[in-house]
Amino acid sequence: MESAMLALLLILIGLLTYMIFSPTSIIGPWLDKYCKKEKENWSGKDVEDTLIQSVNADIEIPQPTPKKKKPKRPKTKRVYKRRKKK
Repeated sequence: MESAMLALLLILIGLLTYMIFSPTSIIGPWLDKYCKKEKENWSGKDVEDTLIQSVNADIEIPQPTPKKKKPKRPKTKRVYKRRKKK
């Protein structure tokens, strides 16, 4: 049963891939027209540069406050006591 489901899944993935990338399919020519239209409308500016400039201009990043250090306790020798026997 699991192998049949896996085979069906592989067939469906192959069919979907064929439908998207084949020039004779329904989706292929529509996708080509859409990409050509987007390419013609592209202004030539990179989006990343404008986003970085707007973020740098609008937001001021506060400096982190330094953490206070705890004073170290002086090291003392440990004193061991003997137990009393019952």
